[in-house]
Amino acid sequence: MANPFNFFIDPYSKHHEISWCTAGALLWTVPAGVTSILIECRGAGGGGLSAAMTGPPNNTDRYFQGAGGGGGEYALKLVTVVPGEELAIYIGEGGGPCQWNVTTPNNGGISKVDRTSTYPDTTLCSADGGRGAARSINPSPYGTQVAGTGGGTTSYVSETNFSYAGGDGYYCSLIGTNYPAGSGGGAASRSGEGGDAPGCSYRDWFVHGEGSGDAGDGGAGGSLGGGRQEGYDGSSPGGGGGGGQSTYSKNAIAGSGADGCVKIHYYL
Repeated sequence: MANPFNFFIDPYSKHHEISWCTAGALLWTVPAGVTSILIECRGAGGGGLSAAMTGPPNNTDRYFQGAGGGGGEYALKLVTVVPGEELAIYIGEGGGPCQWNVTTPNNGGISKVDRTSTYPDTTLCSADGGRGAARSINPSPYGTQVAGTGGGTTSYVSETNFSYAGGDGYYCSLIGTNYPAGSGGGAASRSGEGGDAPGCSYRDWFVHGEGSGDAGDGGAGGSLGGGRQEGYDGSSPGGGGGGGQSTYSKNAIAGSGADGCVKIHYYL
């Protein structure tokens, strides 16, 4: 695929870019003389699943491992604008750790840019957040759980209008200190889809889904064997959080997903 920024290069003007990568909302005014902007939206990462204490030392199921959250979507859009108009910028918030017995996931937030001069507002660019990990049933510490899937979809309309999906989180069902909890999925970027979290790896404590290009990596799952039971947070922007690994004597909180990001390019 050709570089979409080639469609936006003016050799007689200066390139400007502005980015927001902390969750929140704000208004941005299109500068005088600007009639086109290139928008990059990155969804936030989903949170991992925490792990609770399970049983006595002689219980063969005394280790409980949480699943990882999904990575955020990436979207790019070239848009015609009017100098002086206000655009609403929304940066998705990363999903927090999900409690071990909760069936509602903490999904990553959507990052988007809306035109406020229309009613209702018109969305110019939007990137979905990754899904958080959660329980699928809730009767005991050993109930089924679901890893978070990556946010959004991969869709190609043109070289200045496309999106890539985030990577999926993972749940490792092989129990024990030699296996880490599920890791988070990587976020997508202009370079491609986010990487899915890898499967169970024996004594490989820090595996995670890799972010595409400059996107955030997923957080590694916690592991007693690796020296840390808490899940790792996803990297910015948009990485999914890793799951926690508990023992019979200690709970383990999962990692959070990373916030999303919005970047705007223009020439003056």
